Amino acid sequence: MVGYDLSCNKCGHTVNISEWVGQHDTDQEIEEKIRKGEFGEEVKKFYDEHGGPITVLYELYRCEKCDLISEEIYVIIAKNNDEFLMHQTCKECGGNMSLVNMSIEGTDHIPCPKCHRGRLVMTGEFLWD
Repeated sequence: MVGYDLSCNKCGHTVNISEWVGQHDTDQEIEEKIRKGEFGEEVKKFYDEHGGPITVLYELYRCEKCDLISEEIYVIIAKNNDEFLMHQTCKECGGNMSLVNMSIEGTDHIPCPKCHRGRLVMTGEFLWD
């Protein structure tokens, strides 16, 4: 597992992100939740109509409205040429969440969730079990 220490280049606000923290549902539990509609009707309908293998990951997301950074479930259902990516909304403000790829994009594109003027710069990276 990997973690990141981030700091705003304007206000100095720090954010510590540790991926895969806490207990996560198994793929079978996620599939059951999809069938019950716990992730919304859109994903349930796609799964009911297409079936297919489910890929479950936990990834970092950033809210496009309030800049909150959080780890959220990332579900992909793919069957033949049809694919469904589960949409995330912010638990704080209800805004759209977009996926953050730390390993490819780095962090200088992530707005500060506190001052909204600066960018988060990676000041450290660590591995943990």
